[in-house]
Amino acid sequence: MDAFVALLLSKLHELRVFHLGPNFCKDLALTGMMLRFALCAGPAGSLNLSRFYRLEELSCQNDTYPGIKNPVRTTYTILPFFYLLGIRKVKADIENPITIFTWPSHLPDPSNLTILDLRDVRELFLTNLLAVTKGLRSLRWDWYSMKSVARSGDPVYESPIIDLDQFATAVLQVRHTLNELIISGTTDAPGDRDQPEVYIHGSLQALVGLDELRTLEAPMPFLTGTFSIADGTTHNLDRVLARNIERLRLRCDFYSERNEWEEEVVLRFVESWLDSGNWKQVTRHLRSLSLPTKERPERGRS
Repeated sequence: MDAFVALLLSKLHELRVFHLGPNFCKDLALTGMMLRFALCAGPAGSLNLSRFYRLEELSCQNDTYPGIKNPVRTTYTILPFFYLLGIRKVKADIENPITIFTWPSHLPDPSNLTILDLRDVRELFLTNLLAVTKGLRSLRWDWYSMKSVARSGDPVYESPIIDLDQFATAVLQVRHTLNELIISGTTDAPGDRDQPEVYIHGSLQALVGLDELRTLEAPMPFLTGTFSIADGTTHNLDRVLARNIERLRLRCDFYSERNEWEEEVVLRFVESWLDSGNWKQVTRHLRSLSLPTKERPERGRS
């Protein structure tokens, strides 16, 4: 299957939209080699390989539980697409490198890339990706931690710590252009399906510096910096909201044994926040507030 995909892609010179379904993402070693050669290793015209000059959209996501079903890493199959000047939207699973993050060639400059929808990639390596996306307008990021035999020896991927400080550092690199930020979180453990214990480090206070941000969606533990209701004061929310925010959606679907943010708790929290009146000064442009419904996020979402 991998060889077929590589051969087909190499001949599609007019390709504009590329969607690769879960069954095709299980082994992309040959496809990745072809893409790195065609897009990162210099002129490939003599071999008649496609350079994907017209490609604008890429979608490549694995199965619901990639750590179990897909031990083959696809990161270095996805990264070559960042070298395309015409690429506008990337929706993909970008796994964390076992050692250090490196680009296939020189630093790319995807100046037209405005939409990123990423799963699997953790906070530290997200920083490397956003460093080159200077025109990004929309970021959807799914924090994911999974203890898996297939990922053994990958401490970054398995880390149960949500590093909000590192994530904020990553996002600040696109503070002049980003106007939509959607955060979700998933934890899965193979075998007995017990949820791993998750901890939070830091806060998203730096998001206040996102002057262009208009839409924000995130789980309550990410916004308040805590799983504890007692520690989650309305001040926690005030200090992380960008001042020009217009649409805010609060989520309570992050599953952890330590997470106390149930739907009823969030409703009481929001009532207290509105009664305080602080939001009128902190988020004076707010015109839409969506409250949560308790639904488990699907890894295979469309």
